[in-house]
Amino acid sequence: LERAVAIAEDAYGRDPPTTFLPLQNLAMVLRERGDPVAAQPLLERAVAIAEDAFGRDHPNTFLPLYNLAMVLHERGELDRGMPFHTICPCT
Repeated sequence: LERAVAIAEDAYGRDPPTTFLPLQNLAMVLRERGDPVAAQPLLERAVAIAEDAFGRDHPNTFLPLYNLAMVLHERGELDRGMPFHTICPCT
């Protein structure tokens, strides 16, 4: 997945909408492997890209928002994660 992110960034640049999905996928693998600290900045970047490309209320933005909220929750940052849970209709 790290290679997929690198390929997407090389082909399209660092911030177009095509890169948010590989970033999110890599972040979720890191989270599942027990490394939410490494997952958090990738998800933050995926959320920023999705919001810029689609808007905050677009369905493509909900999943990275939800995943970021889960990572923040796991890290004990409930105050930062709660707003994402209230925005996201998938919770």
